Amino acid sequence: MLTICVIKSPTEAGRACVLPPYADGERNPPRGEYNMPRYNAPNIDIEYWTNGDGLEVVAAWARQGLTNKDISERIGISEPTFYKWKDKYIKFFESLKYNSDIADAAVENALYRKATGYELTETRESINEDGNTTHTQTVKKEYAPDTLAAFFWLKNRQPERWRDKPQPEPENSSMSKEDFIEAVKGAAGAWSDE
Repeated sequence: MLTICVIKSPTEAGRACVLPPYADGERNPPRGEYNMPRYNAPNIDIEYWTNGDGLEVVAAWARQGLTNKDISERIGISEPTFYKWKDKYIKFFESLKYNSDIADAAVENALYRKATGYELTETRESINEDGNTTHTQTVKKEYAPDTLAAFFWLKNRQPERWRDKPQPEPENSSMSKEDFIEAVKGAAGAWSDE
């Protein structure tokens, strides 16, 4: 037995369109899995998802760091249709781009802070049984730089200097153009003989 639901509003967005019964008797798919149809179902309201409220939901998903595949599954469309929408609807594309950049910047900032170390100030309050504050304490915590985060940052930002296996410098060869052509022909001939 299949349960069919139509995605019409943000409250229903993210639910599966077709929910098969699972072995444990639950009608909802396990968390993180979406059993979405792999086609542009006729019940998908393109206007809703590319303007107004639906666009805000898509923007929120992008800010949360969901991938294009995740977002397309939550809308209930295939990935190729999702990319067609990005090409056809400029507001849809710009919203995704802007909000994905926000998520990327937040992660980049967190990685940078972890790589360089940071200081955090916490305020703790003691509350008695009456609900009144009896004592307030401010504590400064220092977090040391994380060498793994620093290495990851440098490896991605400056790959020429920080890659695992540096590329060897090319040797200065005094091989003439003709010698090079002969060497390539010889290698090609040996390869074709095998």
